[in-house]
Amino acid sequence: MNATELFLKAVDAYKAWDDTGKDFVSHSDLWEAWDEAVVAFTRAVGMNRMEAIHAVRKSLGMRSF
Repeated sequence: MNATELFLKAVDAYKAWDDTGKDFVSHSDLWEAWDEAVVAFTRAVGMNRMEAIHAVRKSLGMRSF
């Protein structure tokens, strides 16, 4: 996958995780999918994890930390 595809995968994974209310107990599989997607994206583009999370949240119109 190229960087754009990895970014979109990370965005979709974060949105799915966020839609659960970030319920880790019931939806840890979605958190793990999000984690794997964001790590793959960070490796592809050479940015750190927090920068990648910020980019994903910003693309969804969310405030960052």
